[in-house]
Amino acid sequence: MSKCKWLFDYHMLKDAYHKDLVELCEELNIEYEVLTYIPNYKALQITPFQENPTFEKGECVVAYGSIEFLEALDSLNMGYIPSRYMEINALKCSHYLPNIPSEYLLNDNFIMLPYKEFKKNPNRIYDLYETNKLFVRPDSGLKTFAGTTIHIEDFDYEINSLENLTSVLPTTMILVSPIKKIEKEYRILVGNRKVIAASQYKIKDTVFMKEGAPEQAIKLAEKIISLPEQPDIVYTVDIAQTITGEYKVIELNSFSAAGLYHCNPEIVLKKVSKIAELEYNGDISLGE
Repeated sequence: MSKCKWLFDYHMLKDAYHKDLVELCEELNIEYEVLTYIPNYKALQITPFQENPTFEKGECVVAYGSIEFLEALDSLNMGYIPSRYMEINALKCSHYLPNIPSEYLLNDNFIMLPYKEFKKNPNRIYDLYETNKLFVRPDSGLKTFAGTTIHIEDFDYEINSLENLTSVLPTTMILVSPIKKIEKEYRILVGNRKVIAASQYKIKDTVFMKEGAPEQAIKLAEKIISLPEQPDIVYTVDIAQTITGEYKVIELNSFSAAGLYHCNPEIVLKKVSKIAELEYNGDISLGE
C-alpha cells in the first residue's frame, strides 16, 4: 500500500493550532513538504510557489492549507490522489442543504437569491421574516465573505462594507435566514463515514477552544455522515448548541482548508492518512 504524504501551506502553519503538524509528521514518520505560494502569481505570470513540490506525479498526497494555496496547487496538475479534500461544488449550501433534514439545521428557514436582489429590495425579506436582523452568508464555501448579521438600521453601512472589503458581486448567490442565538460552537472532523476528531471553538461570541465535543454534537455529526449524499470522503461539520440546549448543524466545510482548532492533531494525521491511502488504492470512494 502506498504511504500517504502531506503538503502544507507555510502561511497556515504559523497559526497556533497548526504549528505542531510538521513536528508530528517527523514523529510519525510521515513524509511532508512545506510550500509557500506567491499571491497574484497569475497576474505576475510566474510559478505559484517559491519552490514546487518534489513528490512525483500521481502519488498519494493530502494537501492542507488556505483556499488560495489549494487552488495554486491545482494549477500544477500533479495528479495527486486525493490531493485535497475540498469539493467546491458539493460544499455549496445550495448543494448540500437540500440533502439534510430540516430538523438538523440551525438555519432551516432560509431563502437563496442573488446578492443584487437582496440589496435592491431588502425590506421584503425583513418583512417576510418579521424581524429587523438577518443572517447572510454566501452560497459558496470559498469564503467570498464571512457569514454576518445585518440589522435593517445598519443596512447601508453593512452593504457598503461588504462591497468594499470582500469580493461579493451582484451575481453572488447568498443565503438569508433569521437570526438564531447560539451558546457554543463545535467543529467535528469526519472521514469515511466516521467521526475522527472534535473541538469546541466558541462560546457565544468569544473564541474558546478545547478538544472534544458533547455526545449530542457527536451524535448529530453521525446522523449527517449516515445520509446517502456526502459532500466528500473527509470534511468538517460545524455544530451549534443553541441557548435552548438543542444541537444543530451550522454548515459543512472542507477538511483541507478548515482550521483544526483543538482537534487532536496526531489523530487527524493518522486517520486522514489512512483514509487517503484507502482511496488511493481504490478501496473506498465518495459514491460508497
